[in-house]
Amino acid sequence: MPYLEELPHVLSASRLPQPLHEAPGAVTVIDHELLTATGYRDLARVFRLVPGMQIGQERGHAQWVTYHGLSNDFPTEMQVLIDGRSVITPSAFGGVDWSALPLTLDEIDRIEIVRGTNAASFGANAFLGVINIITRHSAEGAGTGGALRVGSGGVRDAEASWTNSGGSPVSLRVNAASRRDDGFDGVHDAHHMDIATLRGDWQLSSQDSVTLRAGASAGRRGEGYTESVFGNNGPRDTRSHTTTLHLKGRHAVGDGEEWMLNYYHTHERAPRITRGLQ
Repeated sequence: MPYLEELPHVLSASRLPQPLHEAPGAVTVIDHELLTATGYRDLARVFRLVPGMQIGQERGHAQWVTYHGLSNDFPTEMQVLIDGRSVITPSAFGGVDWSALPLTLDEIDRIEIVRGTNAASFGANAFLGVINIITRHSAEGAGTGGALRVGSGGVRDAEASWTNSGGSPVSLRVNAASRRDDGFDGVHDAHHMDIATLRGDWQLSSQDSVTLRAGASAGRRGEGYTESVFGNNGPRDTRSHTTTLHLKGRHAVGDGEEWMLNYYHTHERAPRITRGLQ
């Protein structure tokens, strides 16, 4: 029974592993099983399960996530991390472009949400809270998998994954996904996004390990309105492209003590118009 299980250890409250009941703040944990059970196509909608969080959706692919209603079109007060790497982007004016994240739902191990300010640990962007998305170790779930989803509104999704651990010190996981839909009725917001990710884990010794995660997303999204107030925001299609690289090394010094070295790089092509500007 889930309510009899041991409370999980969390990382996001103080950047140190600690039992959930000892965390110096309110923390919600969404694990892989719950994430799968929701059936959500979009990551941002998952946070509707978190007390105090609101998710706005101006159009089918444009979402924002905030806490206790303090927000605007481009929220910047919520720090969002993937494996400890910040994913805020200039194209969202210092916020998060949720529909273009190089991340598939299948590779998420759990999501830790710190409900409340945590600027002392993560800086000014964590004024309202922290969302830390932790991906699964590449040795978990060896084999291949896939899924297709077709529905109303032009929904056509496909996902595939391949994992090879084989008991060796090096393990790999590859995920690919394609999401497509026609958006809301009466709004020019059709959406098509392709995503590919790679995670590799190398156990060098009992004390040392290296993790590599790379991802890319590319797609097309509808923007603008048929009746723009000032005539300068007409219907148009935009394309975007994002690539990320995250390299992390760990060295265990002793019981409960380790050194960690991170390097990450993000390259983004800001959304550019492809047709239909009026």
